[in-house]
Amino acid sequence: MSRNPNLVCSREHHEQAPISGVCLNQQCQQNRAFCVACKVEFHKGHEADYMHFQAYPQWIATCLKPYQEFTPFQDTVLQTSNKLNDVLNLANNFRNQDISTMSIGQLEQYTKGLLTLKSSEAQLTSLINKVKADIGNLLLLLKPITGQQSASQQQQLIQSQSTSGIKQGGQSIQQVQPPVNAQPTQLNLTFSDKSKISPNIKIEKGGKQASGIGFVICDFVIPKDRDSIFAFKYNSGFSIALGLCYKERTVEQNYSEKLQKTGHGFYLITSASMSFSHSDEQVNNKSHKFKINPPDVIALRIKSSQKSLTWIINKEEVLVILQIMQTMTIDLSKELQPFIDICGVVDLVDA
Repeated sequence: MSRNPNLVCSREHHEQAPISGVCLNQQCQQNRAFCVACKVEFHKGHEADYMHFQAYPQWIATCLKPYQEFTPFQDTVLQTSNKLNDVLNLANNFRNQDISTMSIGQLEQYTKGLLTLKSSEAQLTSLINKVKADIGNLLLLLKPITGQQSASQQQQLIQSQSTSGIKQGGQSIQQVQPPVNAQPTQLNLTFSDKSKISPNIKIEKGGKQASGIGFVICDFVIPKDRDSIFAFKYNSGFSIALGLCYKERTVEQNYSEKLQKTGHGFYLITSASMSFSHSDEQVNNKSHKFKINPPDVIALRIKSSQKSLTWIINKEEVLVILQIMQTMTIDLSKELQPFIDICGVVDLVDA
C-alpha cells in the first residue's frame, strides 16, 4: 500500500511533511497518523507500535480475519430466533384453543402437544437463562464496536453529501429536501383492541403501544388518493413482522403458514429478514440482508400514484438514518390496513 500523497502533517513547524504511517500504541493520546517529526516529538518510545503504510494491508487483514467466522454464528442466531418464534406461536396457539369444542381425537393431539412442551420446559429454561447471560456479555463487547461503526458511517455520509454538493451544486439540496407538496401525509394510527389475536396482547398508551405475542391490526384504511406514512418503534422482543393486510380478509391464527404462495393478502417484512407479497412472486417468501432489531424505528411509506410500499429503517443506536430496506408494488384497488405480528413491545410513533 503506497502512501497517500494527499496526507500531509498539519502540525505547526512540521512543514506539511508526508504522513508515513500510524501509531498503534493503545495508550497513545496523540493523533495516530505520524510524519517523521511526529515520531520524535509525540511518539517516542512507541517505536515497536509503528505501522508504516507498506505493512498496513497485511495488518488490516489480520484485524478482520476473525470476524469472517462470525457469519455462521449470525446465521445460527437467526435460525434460533426463527425457531423460538415458531415455539412461541405454537404455545400461543395452544393457549387460545377451546377444549369444550374438541373431539376425542383433537383432545388427544392437544394433550400430546402440551406434554411435549412440558417435558422440555426445565431444560429450556435453564439453557435460555444461560444464553441470556452470555448474550448480555456479548452485547457489552459489541457496543464499543458499533460505536466506532456509527462514527465511521456519519463521516462517510458527510463526505458523500459534500462530494455530491461539489459535483452537482444545488441539485444535491433538491435530493435531500424534496418539494413540500411531495411530503406524505402522516397517519395518526392506533392499535385496535378488537383486531388482535389474543387477550394476552395488551393495548396501552391510548392505543399507541402493543405488547405480547401475536398480531394486531390498526383500524385505519390506507388512503388511495394521496401518499402517506406511519412508523413503528420496535422497543423490545424476539421477533416482529410488519406491513399491510387487506381489510376484507379475516386474519387467522395460522396465517403465516399460507405465506409461501402469493394471494395470501399481506405485504410484510420480518425481523428474520424475510419479505412476503400478496401479488409479486419475485419478492414473496424471499430472504434478504436487512436487519430489524430493538430499538429500531421502521417507517412505512405508501406512494398511491406509484402503488408502492417502502419500509425505511432508522437505527437509533448506530445512527444509520433512513436506510431503505424493501420496496414492493401493492394493489390499492382494495382496502389495506396496517398490520404487525409481534413477540415483544411495539409503539406507534411519528415517522
